[in-house]
Amino acid sequence: VDWNPAPPDANMGLTRGVDLVYHRGVVIEDPVVTSSLSPNMQEAGLYVTATLSNYSDIEQNTTLRARIESVDITMELSLKPGEKKTITLDPSAYPTLLIKQPRLWMPHTWGKPELYEAELTIETSGEISDMRNVSFGIREVSDYLNPDGHRGYKINHQPILLKGAGWVDDLM
Repeated sequence: VDWNPAPPDANMGLTRGVDLVYHRGVVIEDPVVTSSLSPNMQEAGLYVTATLSNYSDIEQNTTLRARIESVDITMELSLKPGEKKTITLDPSAYPTLLIKQPRLWMPHTWGKPELYEAELTIETSGEISDMRNVSFGIREVSDYLNPDGHRGYKINHQPILLKGAGWVDDLM
């Protein structure tokens, strides 16, 4: 196993595809949806986090919309020129983000890997400036130490054995 391969181009030039991004000044960056399950797993709180960046040279009054199945949330905010603002939509401010009877994501061979889709849209002057889609699973991952001092893992309160993989940081 070669854990430290040399870069294919000796660190010169592009090694993967290039994406061109079109927007109207305000963009949604690094969107993520996380969840928190109740102890009985009958409710899940969703937390939608993203960084909103105004790349224009004027102040922008924007509307952020988050849609997750039947949940539809809007948030009005203003961004100064060049401003970046990290926002989090959570159940304390938006009670519709508390999902009853969530479909839980489970690992392969343990159940169905249920996924949800979040669509985030930001509008400026009534037009869509940027849109992002995020797939996510509702689950709880935790760890523990067994009586021998070895670390174990649980997914949705069920002990699970991790096996068959090697892992290292991205060496490139």
